[in-house]
Amino acid sequence: MTQENHKKFDTVVIGGGPSGMICAGFAGSTGKKVLLVEKNYLLGEKLKLTGGGRCNITNAEFDIETLLDNFGDAKKFLYSPFSKFNIQDTFDFFESLGLPLVVEARKRAFPKTQSAQDVINKLKSFMKANNVTIKNNTAVIALDKKDNQIKSVTLSTGEKISADNFVLATGGLAAPQTGSTGDGFNFLKKLGHTIDKSAPDIVPLTTDAEWVHNLSGLDWSFMQISFIQDNKVKFKKTGKILFTHFGVSGPLILNSAREVKKLLSAGPVTASIDLFPDTPENELDKKIIKLFEKNKNSKLKNVLPE
Repeated sequence: MTQENHKKFDTVVIGGGPSGMICAGFAGSTGKKVLLVEKNYLLGEKLKLTGGGRCNITNAEFDIETLLDNFGDAKKFLYSPFSKFNIQDTFDFFESLGLPLVVEARKRAFPKTQSAQDVINKLKSFMKANNVTIKNNTAVIALDKKDNQIKSVTLSTGEKISADNFVLATGGLAAPQTGSTGDGFNFLKKLGHTIDKSAPDIVPLTTDAEWVHNLSGLDWSFMQISFIQDNKVKFKKTGKILFTHFGVSGPLILNSAREVKKLLSAGPVTASIDLFPDTPENELDKKIIKLFEKNKNSKLKNVLPE
């Protein structure tokens, strides 16, 4: 291989999503020679889709313990990185880039500009300011190992890049149309790592209950749902739900799906819905009667959202 096709960097970051861009930028800020490799033509393809194009960057839960309680078995693993770079650090970082964050319902943090593209542009500027070299439209086709260490990567262009440090920031399997096709998992398997079985976590739930299907399109802004197994309430949550032709969706359901999936591995799960969780039981009849008196001759699905 000619010298022209063999280049040396201090750090190579594989993947041009938000994690890869931030990692490359910080590595470059230490004075290291950094290369970021992205197989897509554009950086941050999946990032553009998040939050409906507004980019829900983080969650404004500043207590680490409370925040990580939402990550189940991954809590222990995540405690160390969140201790080193926490939620306040994330707010301060984007503020330093000239992109302050605002907090909305359920502590979701968005850029004040409400634009995912602005986030991408700021991260690109962050890398440029720290002299990061970017190779887009270029895939890593092999990790070259020697003495049980990665020594170099081979690119789709035929180049071989050696480095002292390599970072895999390729993403998982969600939204493969954006480039997340599991490349990182394949690389890790070839290196001898064991990969846990992957499955979607943030998904709607299906049900055979026909009355749920009949309410398709009903958007309920505040309700409580309890998930029951073996006649015991396993957990309950409150929030927004959307009834669909196949079951239920909406933020409340999407944020519950991970826990429900674990329950389903042990057997059937039943969901119990409380449409008025803030209404005392002795006032419930009056509330419902009042709703129907106000909406005579209306279908149930058109009355309930009030």
